[in-house]
Amino acid sequence: MDVEARVAEAANAVRSRIGDLQPVVGLVLGSGLGSLGDEFEEAVRIPYEDLPHWPPVGVAGHSGTLVAGLLQGVPAVALKGRAHLYEGHSAGVATLPVRVMAALGIRALFVSNAAGAINPDFEPGDLMLISDHLNLMGQNPLTGPVVAGDHRFPDMTDAYDSALRMLARETALSADVPLKEGVYAGLLGPSYETPAEIRMLERVGADAVG
Repeated sequence: MDVEARVAEAANAVRSRIGDLQPVVGLVLGSGLGSLGDEFEEAVRIPYEDLPHWPPVGVAGHSGTLVAGLLQGVPAVALKGRAHLYEGHSAGVATLPVRVMAALGIRALFVSNAAGAINPDFEPGDLMLISDHLNLMGQNPLTGPVVAGDHRFPDMTDAYDSALRMLARETALSADVPLKEGVYAGLLGPSYETPAEIRMLERVGADAVG
């Protein structure tokens, strides 16, 4: 079964559970933010094991639940936990949940995670808005047969939507929440980086790594 067929089957399974809800926002809740999924109203909660082709979660603290409902009145869908490449999944498998959210109709995707600071001006607990990234994982999630909606060699000049980043800055300012901004370096794991690797990442412009 190809990627499109797996995505369609998983999306249909979700739709059968959430009824008429049409989510417009998707969230991937990383370490420390899973509790945001508890804030949904009129929530439908679906364990990943109930969804066909869904990759299992193997990281402690990730509950492995899809939550759909209203978040502050906005129809949304959230993933409490995700699969990682270092667990042995291919990029095609690890990205299936995001493709399913796109098939459900989301127009904006917010992804969170816990990362290590490289920028010396950052402090533990700071929030960093990603402005750009360095893909050092050794593979690209677009590798493989072209899937509907994908494009070969997409323009990555503004990979992180400038309007959404501006909204994040304005929201943080109005809420008096300090917000840093920087370049995220993505490495495969599952080991932390060596001191030499951290020095290298700093020299090539990374502000945080995970």
